[in-house]
Amino acid sequence: MVQDNRPVGEIALRSVFRNTYAITLAGGSTWLFRMPLFTVTFHGESQDGRQVWVRVGPRKTRWNILLDASLDHLHLLAALAFIHREWWCYS
Repeated sequence: MVQDNRPVGEIALRSVFRNTYAITLAGGSTWLFRMPLFTVTFHGESQDGRQVWVRVGPRKTRWNILLDASLDHLHLLAALAFIHREWWCYS
């Protein structure tokens, strides 16, 4: 991910099933998201134990995201939007 010509994060696919992603943000935090097959709820966890919960809405096009107010939202949410797009296009 790039903002104003500087890298702010990296998204890496970690599974051939397209259900595990790693997000590394420029501030140093790393997140791992595992999306089990055939479920509507999953979570991501950072290396320091913080969590983000996601529930697929009434349709696959909507994700409801629950995250801690102390998190840096902008780049993490941008990465989740990219993952959602990939998940939607290939599932």
